[in-house]
Amino acid sequence: MNSGIELPRPKAGRQATRLPGGAAIDVRKMDFSEIEGSPLYAYAKDPLVSHFFHMLSLLFPEGELFFMDSVRNYKKEITDPVLKAQIKAFMSQEALHTKAHVAYNKRLEAAGINLERVDKVLHWAFAALKKLPRKDQLAITLVCEHFTSTIANELLRNEEIQSLIDDSHKNMWLWHAVEETEHKAVAFDVFRAVGGSEARRLWGVPLTVVGIGP
Repeated sequence: MNSGIELPRPKAGRQATRLPGGAAIDVRKMDFSEIEGSPLYAYAKDPLVSHFFHMLSLLFPEGELFFMDSVRNYKKEITDPVLKAQIKAFMSQEALHTKAHVAYNKRLEAAGINLERVDKVLHWAFAALKKLPRKDQLAITLVCEHFTSTIANELLRNEEIQSLIDDSHKNMWLWHAVEETEHKAVAFDVFRAVGGSEARRLWGVPLTVVGIGP
C-alpha cells in the first residue's frame, strides 16, 4: 500500500476498534485546510479528470448519510459487542467523511460551479431509496461500500493515480480511502447478523444501479 499519508492515531486513552485478524477501525479527525486556495482543476490539471473526483465528492454527503441510516436501522437488533463497537466506529468515520466532503463541495460552489441541480437529484434519489424495505436499503449499502472500497484500494496501491492529484487535495482522498478499507465489511456483517439472504444481497445490485447509477 503506497498511501503516502501520515494518518493520526486515536487520541490517548482511547482504543481503536479491533477487527478480526488484528486490523482496526480508527476514527481520525483531520485538517484539510490546505485545500483552500488550491487549483480548481487539481487532478492532472485536467477539467475532465478533476470533475470525476468532484462528482465523487458530490455523491458522498447524501450517500454517507444513507449508509449510516441503513445500518442504524438495525443498531438495536445487534447483540454482539464487537459488531456493536464496529458499528459505532463506522458511524463516526462516515460522519467525518460527510463533513469533509460538504466542506469540499462548498468550495466548488464558491469557485463558481453550480451544484444546485445535482444536489436536488441526489437528494431525491436517496429519499426514494429510503422508502424501500430496511433490508433492501442495507443491501444497497453493501453494494456501495464494496464499490467505494474497490476504488479506495486502487487509489492506495496505484502511485500513478496518486501522482495525478495535487498535493493540496491528496491527503483528503487518501484518508477517506484508508477508512473505507477499514470499515468495508461492517454493513455486510450487520446484514448477515439480521438474517439478510444471499438473494437479497444480489438484489441490491440492480437496486443500486437503478436508484443511483443514472
